[in-house]
Amino acid sequence: DLIVIPGLMDYMVEGECVSLLDWVYDNLNAGGHAIISITAPDHADSPLLVHLLEWLMNERSQEQFMGMVSRSRFASSSSEWISDEFSVANYLVLQKGT
Repeated sequence: DLIVIPGLMDYMVEGECVSLLDWVYDNLNAGGHAIISITAPDHADSPLLVHLLEWLMNERSQEQFMGMVSRSRFASSSSEWISDEFSVANYLVLQKGT
């Protein structure tokens, strides 16, 4: 199984993110994976997005996002972070236990 969530959580508040993480966990088979992308805070394009385009997002660090993961059903699951070459997008790979 694989569930991919590209960027959606950048537009959700913490409680909604935890609820979505729980939903993903419940809908994965044992051993299944989730890949979630988040936008890193304070990246080089942030001023352009926020001030010029008024594109408001909840940009979170990996540590902040892992705090939400720890409050979800994925709390004891294995996780791995992967970043793009510019460290703008961070990808979290979660695996549901067997």
